[in-house]
Amino acid sequence: MLAVILLFVCFFIPFCISAQDLEVDYPNIGGTAPKTVQYGLPGYVKYVFTFAIGTIGIVALSVIIWGGFLYLTSSGNAEKMKEGREKITAAFLGIVILASSYIILATINPQLVLFDIPDLPDLPVHEVKIPPEIKPEDATYISSELPLAQSINEGLWDKEKMAALEKTIIDFENFINSRVNVNDSDLENPLIRGVADLHKYLSTLTHQCRAENLTAYCASPESGCMPIGCQGDPCQTDQDLEVEPDSPRGKINITLAINEDKKANLNKFKEAIENKIKILREDLRKFQEIEGEIVNCHNQNKELILIADYLKEKQGLQEQGIEIKQISSPYASRGNSLTFYCSAGGTVYDSSFSIDLDEGNISSLFGEVSSNIGCPVRYNTGEVFDKLREYAVEEIFRLNHVSALIESLVHKMQEMQNLVSQCNDKNSRVKCGCQENFCLGCCSPIPCGGCVPFCMSKCIQCSQSCSGEACPTAQINEKAEEINEIEFKILKEIVKIKKIFADVPSRLIELNNLSQQISSCKANDDWDVFSCRSIMDMVFVKTYDGTGRLITKCHPKDLYCCTNPDYSGTSNDSAIYILPADEFKPLPTENNCPAGWDCTEEVRDYNQYKDASEPLQQLLSCMRLQLNQVQIKENLDYKLGIIAAISDINIYKNKCDWDAGPIDSGDCSYSFEVEKGKTRISAHYGGAGCSFNRQSYAVKLNMAGDQSQYIDEIITAAKKCNPAAYILDKTPYLHIDVGDISQCKTAE
Repeated sequence: MLAVILLFVCFFIPFCISAQDLEVDYPNIGGTAPKTVQYGLPGYVKYVFTFAIGTIGIVALSVIIWGGFLYLTSSGNAEKMKEGREKITAAFLGIVILASSYIILATINPQLVLFDIPDLPDLPVHEVKIPPEIKPEDATYISSELPLAQSINEGLWDKEKMAALEKTIIDFENFINSRVNVNDSDLENPLIRGVADLHKYLSTLTHQCRAENLTAYCASPESGCMPIGCQGDPCQTDQDLEVEPDSPRGKINITLAINEDKKANLNKFKEAIENKIKILREDLRKFQEIEGEIVNCHNQNKELILIADYLKEKQGLQEQGIEIKQISSPYASRGNSLTFYCSAGGTVYDSSFSIDLDEGNISSLFGEVSSNIGCPVRYNTGEVFDKLREYAVEEIFRLNHVSALIESLVHKMQEMQNLVSQCNDKNSRVKCGCQENFCLGCCSPIPCGGCVPFCMSKCIQCSQSCSGEACPTAQINEKAEEINEIEFKILKEIVKIKKIFADVPSRLIELNNLSQQISSCKANDDWDVFSCRSIMDMVFVKTYDGTGRLITKCHPKDLYCCTNPDYSGTSNDSAIYILPADEFKPLPTENNCPAGWDCTEEVRDYNQYKDASEPLQQLLSCMRLQLNQVQIKENLDYKLGIIAAISDINIYKNKCDWDAGPIDSGDCSYSFEVEKGKTRISAHYGGAGCSFNRQSYAVKLNMAGDQSQYIDEIITAAKKCNPAAYILDKTPYLHIDVGDISQCKTAE
């Protein structure tokens, strides 16, 4: 009974009271008047406001009428007329003030004068459908296999592919250095090495071509020995015979035939090298895709585990009858411990399904054990993978440079042939001499009896010879020197390419050792492997290295073997290392380009350096110091480093007027796309927006021409300034991404 009374008092009485009429009757103003107790405070405010405006209007009208009455009944009384005018003026002024106030409030917000407060809308009610329960035998688990190490061993630096590429380069080097027999009896050693020496020899042969070897033609003595011209081959001593084998022309023809054969072989090597570049670039792309998938898996908070954990998890799922599906990669894992697995889907991750797994390790991390972890062993996987990728990038740039040099060499060889073909009689001058005839005009038998036979001839006889430059000697010498310079550059690149072949095996051995060490760590139940990213993401857990130092910075791709925190000694909060980039300040600018660098027009016109974030400016400052030392050492007469683009990814996202130019107030600079694996990242430029949680920055260097000769020095400078810099091949551009460890700070 008490419950019924309480229910009545609490629920029904309020509804009854809310519908009760007011005891006071309010006048109806503007079509509204309070009638029930439900009439809220907003309604009363609106009612009073409307009542006040109406009352003021009536008072003003009354004052105007009264003022008018006084004015009309003043009968010329100046004092009453003045009083009437003042009342009318005051009333009108009041109306103007009232109307102005109303208009101002309505302009600011119409609700200030309307008080039209709408009722709260009804919230939509969506029916929640509970998915049907999934039984273990119907469940699926899908994961992506990411064999990172095998993409190196069987892809990027596969032994057979590397051996084939190395053989191509060695064969090409042997061809460049090969000796040919020019069959010149005048030479002590007729075997000539290389393309450059062959063209130097060709140049010396053209020096033996002389205009004096040509046959000179002059008019007859009777005509005054007028010059006609020179004819013949300046490279032949006897013009009446066919080409003499031992003559300069015969030797030139032999050399040109050898030259044609060399050009054909050079084009074949160029094609072979370009095919190797395609294979290497495709393997590099696959490796970068796997790297990108691992990073994306971590960033999307998906389960990312090594093969040892995957096999345990797979066994547990299969024992419960769960179907296992796997998205395979182009390379087989072959049990390599540096194979990652990323959860890609399946009903195992549905909320309506749960499985019984051994969660002892998980609970120990968050429950009974200390919140500290000791990680005494660091695996420098990041450095090894980065270096192997950078070797491939450097190899691609150097091979591309060699291909371009071969093309240039063939072109110069053809130009040399064209110049040699100008060794002819076209540029020679004939010189005709006339022996004066003293009998000219003396044709009478007396006294010129002896002159009569030739008295009409202007000359007794003609002397004739040819002179001039038989060949464009200066141009031929210059072209031979250009060919020599190109050959020198090719051989220099080959030396550096062979050095990469020599360095890669030691890194592959190091990678294999790391795989075995990681397997040993995983084999012990008291130890586990953590990535640098995982360690950095631990909010409530502190990790210490073998010296007891708190791990605050590490290479994003490094792995750690971790165990009970008691293993590590006394701890301190000093960083494991400090990035060199933190020590450098932004460079001053010259025409919107950082001092010491060359910049493209896009970088200058769009203020990319000034708008760039601090990590990128520091990177360029640090790299400039390293590259200046290279310029001094190599005695270069040009700047090393051409900035083609500077990007801050997603700066001004949803804040930028993309139609605004570099000088518009929208302060949006530029946009372009950077390919990284499968993902195409939109990157654009600007400054102030950098403060909005941006984490990835990159610089693109133009490596065209002689810049690519120093690709190794440029990559080394980037890695020295930022050990975790991600190097990408964007031929003819080198893409340096420092997004993995940078934090966005607006450059002042």
